[in-house]
Amino acid sequence: MSTDSAVNIVEISKMRKLNDARRDWERRHCSNSPFRLEAYGSSSSVDFGSVEGSPIDVRRGLALRAQIAKGDQYMTTQTPKAISNSKFYNKSATKKASNVGTSNNSPLPGTHNSTRLSSGSQESLSPRPCSVEDEILEGFADSPDGNGEDTVLKEGPCYLKTKTDRFKEHWVVLNGNEIFCYRNAHDSVSRVMHCLAGTFVKEIDDEKCPDTKRTLYPVKIVLPPNKSRILYFVSREEQKSWLSSLLSAMGFSNLYDFYELGRTLVKGQFGMVKLATHKVSGVQAAIKTVMKANMRPVEVFQQRREIEVLKMCQHNSIIRLIDLFENSDTYFIVLEYMQGKDLFDYIQKRDFSLPEQRVQELTYRICLGVQYLHEFGIVHRDLKLENIMMSDSSDLASPKIVDFGLAKIIGPSNTASEPFGTLGYVAPEVLQKQPYTFSCDLWSIGCIIYALLSGSLPFDHENQKETIRMTLEDPLVFDLPCWDDVSDMAKDLITKLLVKDPKRRLSLNSAMEHPWFSKVRAKHAESSQLLADRRC
Repeated sequence: MSTDSAVNIVEISKMRKLNDARRDWERRHCSNSPFRLEAYGSSSSVDFGSVEGSPIDVRRGLALRAQIAKGDQYMTTQTPKAISNSKFYNKSATKKASNVGTSNNSPLPGTHNSTRLSSGSQESLSPRPCSVEDEILEGFADSPDGNGEDTVLKEGPCYLKTKTDRFKEHWVVLNGNEIFCYRNAHDSVSRVMHCLAGTFVKEIDDEKCPDTKRTLYPVKIVLPPNKSRILYFVSREEQKSWLSSLLSAMGFSNLYDFYELGRTLVKGQFGMVKLATHKVSGVQAAIKTVMKANMRPVEVFQQRREIEVLKMCQHNSIIRLIDLFENSDTYFIVLEYMQGKDLFDYIQKRDFSLPEQRVQELTYRICLGVQYLHEFGIVHRDLKLENIMMSDSSDLASPKIVDFGLAKIIGPSNTASEPFGTLGYVAPEVLQKQPYTFSCDLWSIGCIIYALLSGSLPFDHENQKETIRMTLEDPLVFDLPCWDDVSDMAKDLITKLLVKDPKRRLSLNSAMEHPWFSKVRAKHAESSQLLADRRC
């Protein structure tokens, strides 16, 4: 997962070589950065004063994941506005590009973008395979219909402030979702270029030019994680016009246009979770609001990583990410609404006593979710009762894994070494800062089974140092009276999961094939077969 800046500030030429263009295309279209997925959307007239604090959806491509998972490659085709007569449009570069094997009927580069398309554009989804070179070259070629149209949406004069607080006039061009700043209108090489995918606009105060005493009206473009670019215009009308065009290129969407927010469900250190209702479908959702200003850089990184993992995961035992909105100050993470609380609260309301058969069902569902994660190379690293949410408070509620802030993607032959986790659930090798893999999640599952059957953790003490010592040194014991009513097969599974040597610890597949799960495993296989038959 990339932690580099999602927006690259580079200077490019219209005559750049194909390999330079290819690297730029891959950087903007193939990155796993949380800000990289591009989205276009229609944006109505927006009052400049209302932009600050409005959630901006920079990734509305989640609806296409099901199609992508089926192996379909959907490209967008459109005929944008004309720039062939623009002063800086390089016809020779276009001719050179078209001579390298591109077709005049090929569409311009497309992205997996939102279903909310720009107003007035003629777009359609078509499963058309397209090479990287074709897409790059087509961006320099004449339009498919031969009328000389390309993707410049807007161009005009603006001012940029220098390091010495002087204002210099430039010529700014909005081309698709990229913005170019030229020193003069007739220049062919830009001084500054920004990709607007994952960027935001923010309101700032007007300024006066010290030389001319003229008031300049700014539009601030925030470039995550910590850069910005301010464009100054000579009139309020130009400012609002450029603001509207920039919002459209960024894929602006307002959270409150889609959801009606209700009561607060939970309050935390960095924000809160509110109950919300989708205005069209009426489906309830939980919107997690996270304030960036209160977070350290490592915490911002963990939040982005959680979002990336949730975007990948589509499983009944994992909390589902419905949508994501974001502005320069806040994340608005739309999750499926879980009416029940966490698994700790679930067993607490039942006096920490669950039938063994119910524990089998809950644990097996958790194992299915962890198995799904491990197949994607994701190790959770913080499995515990508090990170398992229940669909409701009934006796038939389903568990779902949440909180992927400490999760990490590792390869089959790779390891991790960071000491992440929660005392009482964390594996010995993690405490010792030894290289570890997916087996640390198996230790946590063993602790969860132990807690569900006994109401206590296997290695726990009010003193943290003593908890660490017990985890590293003490043997596993079943000394509480409640264990007299627990089957030997359950104890056998727990014993094989809570082995201090990770190389001798039971694997996840072996754990799910353990005799203790035989009944629930057969029941799950039967229900899966019925579901498959219905789909057929």
